[in-house]
Amino acid sequence: MKQNLYTKIWRKVSPDILDLIVYTNNQASIQLSNEMFEAAGSRKDYSFNLELVDGRISNNIEGSAVARDLAEVILNSSDWADFLSNKHIKIALNQEFTFRIQLL
Repeated sequence: MKQNLYTKIWRKVSPDILDLIVYTNNQASIQLSNEMFEAAGSRKDYSFNLELVDGRISNNIEGSAVARDLAEVILNSSDWADFLSNKHIKIALNQEFTFRIQLL
């Protein structure tokens, strides 16, 4: 079984996502391309919920390779580490590939 199928996608879009949440302050959404995800892997459902509190994953994402790969990219980024300090954020990708991020 291949691992980190979605890491390349998240590395590409994570700087834009970080900029989006920094400049909107509370919440933002962006439409992602389903073709990117379908080219990387074959899943019935790419949707997920991910919560990070003070730079740590606070919910169970074991069932979602898409969320695990995003978490890995975020947690290994110094730019994200600076942003996540003392913050609680909720990230979600729905079945229509709308990516939402919210600062709680």
